[in-house]
Amino acid sequence: MMNAEWLAVRYLTDLAKLERLLPPGFSLRGEPVVSVSCAWFKNLYWLAGGGCGVVAVDFPVSNRGKTETLDGLFCPVLWEGAPDAITTDRENLLFANIPEIEWNRWAGTASCETA
Repeated sequence: MMNAEWLAVRYLTDLAKLERLLPPGFSLRGEPVVSVSCAWFKNLYWLAGGGCGVVAVDFPVSNRGKTETLDGLFCPVLWEGAPDAITTDRENLLFANIPEIEWNRWAGTASCETA
């Protein structure tokens, strides 16, 4: 059965710097908090039972359309660890070596890295 582990770090940053990343029609929603997350997926049937990692950067935004406003997350960059898992229907891909998340439950710590 497929499963996933997630690790995220959130931090407050400069509002003006985040606003420069937004496409037209988008605005920052709430405080300028950036989330950097690492995920490791295991037992993926489309990878013959293997796994892959993902590292993403995102922050909360709103998009005002003609008739409604939608709230969500804007992800300006996403690194994928297994190109064979995601190469169809994608144009701008960033690949990285993303090993599994290292958990030290006894110490209450975890780490994720990418190269």
